[in-house]
Amino acid sequence: TWMATPAKDAKIALAITDDGGFKWDASNPGKPPTTIAGASTFADGVLTLAAKGTQDGALAGKVAWQDADHFTFRLVGAPPGDPGLKFAR
Repeated sequence: TWMATPAKDAKIALAITDDGGFKWDASNPGKPPTTIAGASTFADGVLTLAAKGTQDGALAGKVAWQDADHFTFRLVGAPPGDPGLKFAR
């Protein structure tokens, strides 16, 4: 399980299973928690998280590894100054 804190009191938990499944849980103060689950793929430095059974679509982002326990996920097509999400486990 990977954790990111994109803003004060906001949290994202990302779990990716050995079979390629994923679960993305996001919480933000004042908003209901969000969970997206489906299938993940990782190719050419891009992690794609495709939701199943919903109309949430997919998230695709470039992954930059800092070390084995830290990476940055930056959405494909994000503006150049976007810092992305920093995940740690």
